[in-house]
Amino acid sequence: MSFNPNTGLVYIPTSTSSTSTFTLDTNFVYKPGERNIGIIRGNRGATPGAEPAPQPTSARPSPAAIGPVAPEGQRGMLVAWDPVTQRERWR
Repeated sequence: MSFNPNTGLVYIPTSTSSTSTFTLDTNFVYKPGERNIGIIRGNRGATPGAEPAPQPTSARPSPAAIGPVAPEGQRGMLVAWDPVTQRERWR
């Protein structure tokens, strides 16, 4: 991840296909010295009977300007995030 002060955007490398799922931990409490990321990964640590994490969404097709859509399977992309508007600018 990186920030460019000229564009004002944060650039985040992402994976469009992953074996890792997660969901928001609604009972998150900060614990000093631990990984405080506020998520529950997969079914580890979930409360019995809790809703499973949602299925990942399909990747959108790439615009023609940056090339064809890659073959299905493991791949990644770069996301430009605007920290001021809290919105994705492009991927």
